[in-house]
This record gives sequence, structure tokens and C-alpha cells, in this order.
Amino acid sequence: KLQFLYFIGGKEEMCGEQIIKAATAALVRVCKRTGRNEVLFGQTPFDNYYKATKGETPPLMRYPGEYKIPGGCIDTGETGEQCALRELDEELGVGKAATVKQRLWSVRITRKVKGRRHLMMNYIIHEADNEWVSNISSHNINEWLDAKRKRFEETLQNGTFWEDCGRNRHLAPEVHQAAWVDTGYACRMLAASRGPSGFGFPEPQTSEIFERFNVCKEDLNESWLAHAAQLSPSEPHAVPLFWNSFQQDEMCRRNITARDPMYQTLTVVDGVHSLPSNPNMDTLCGMDMVKARSNVAEW
Repeated sequence: KLQFLYFIGGKEEMCGEQIIKAATAALVRVCKRTGRNEVLFGQTPFDNYYKATKGETPPLMRYPGEYKIPGGCIDTGETGEQCALRELDEELGVGKAATVKQRLWSVRITRKVKGRRHLMMNYIIHEADNEWVSNISSHNINEWLDAKRKRFEETLQNGTFWEDCGRNRHLAPEVHQAAWVDTGYACRMLAASRGPSGFGFPEPQTSEIFERFNVCKEDLNESWLAHAAQLSPSEPHAVPLFWNSFQQDEMCRRNITARDPMYQTLTVVDGVHSLPSNPNMDTLCGMDMVKARSNVAEW
């Protein structure tokens, strides 16, 4: 049944539940300084102008303030690969390289929410297959996002955004900022989205978190350590419960008491975290491996 849904596309009904196909694209490279895997994340903003109504407070985005892999629902007539590249371009302004080699990493079905499940096709774009991935700068992406956000705010101020919301929704930034994140650190932060105890892992205030995902504090980006020290001054090397001050401040201002669980993203990044520094992608992403992962996901 999973294979059937995979090939027919679109939205289907299974046991009275709506199944929606979606795709994600994880850009992965090896950090030149540490030799560890990094994944390119985009941080979700809080205001959802895709579903906003003029004169009303915009509804809350799903996964507000979370760093996650770019992705979205597959459009009619679109393949998973095409969707993944489109989402990369829309969210981060990348993915339009002359040649892009994607690998199907896993296929998973999400838990039911309001009668709907998502059939997630998770692709990996590794620098071992795509040399251009190594040269992607999060700084350049954030400059592009700042310019896009400025143009969008101008349309809000002059009212042109509301003249035709359906056509102008693409002007609203889907990402607050982008960052290359150490996969070990990313796994711990994603696990912490479930609260202090995460997914059964140690408390954030203990040093064991570095051992679980083989994270050495000396290997982490200085900005992540500075943020940890800011939120946990008594233990500056602890991983905080928030990604950064933007997420923490916005959640406090809006009286949001819990982060959205990031289990699906965690399962993808945890697998990427285990990749060797010079992986054989043909072996790791062969159809037999993908089929095995898909069978596990289906059960």
C-alpha cells in the first residue's frame, strides 16, 4: 500500500484518512574545520501570511522558530524530486544548480493530525554527489532572505499584498534565517523539542548530551556555544531548550509554552549524522536500503 501511494501521486484516501504526498531536501556537507557532518537548516518564522486575513492577526506557523529541512507538499503533476528542488529554491534561494543529484533517503508516513497523514519522501543532496553544496554560504542566504523580507514588508505597508493575496503569498518569507548546523547538535536540539526530557534522552543540563550524539563542545560553531552560554550561564556548555533568542523571545511574547515536536526531522538528521565523512552514496541510498527503511516506516 505504501508503494502504491508512492507512485500514484496527489492526495489519496487510505482507511478513511487523507494521505498527502510531501518531499524534503537535506543538503549535507562535511565541515572542513571539524570533519563532521553538517545539514543546512531554515528557521521557521512565527507569522503565517500564507493563511492571513487582512485586518486580523496572522495565524501561527507550524513549527514556529524551529530549524528544519526545507520541504513541502507535492503539487499536482510534480515529482518528489521536482518538489524538493522547488522548495529549496522558494525557502532558501538555492537548488537551481546546473546539475543536482538527489538521493531518496527515506519514505515515512506521519502521525494522523485532523484526519490527515503525510507521506514524506526525504531526499538527500550530499556534497559527495554535488560539489557546489560545499560552497553554499548561509550568510549569502540570509542576505537574500533579508532582502525578500524587506520587499514583503513594503507590500504590507502600502497594502498591495492584500490586493491579491492568492497571487502575492509567495512574497512572504517562509524562512527567518538559515544556518549550517552540526548534525549531532541538531539531533539534540530536535529531541529537546519534546520538552526537558526530549525523546528519552538525558536532560539538557547534563554533559551526556554530547556523548549521545558524539558532540564535542570544541567542535560546535561558536555562535551555538555563545547562545548556550547566554541561556545557561551556570553551565555554558549545555545545549539550551531553544534554538536561539529569536525563538525564545517570540514564544515568551506570544505565551507559547511548548515547542512543536520535531520527530520526523530528527529521524532524518539522525540518519545523516551516522554517515561517514566520505560516504558511498550508491550503497547508502540504493533502492534496497530505501525499501527497507520504507517498510519500517510503514509499520
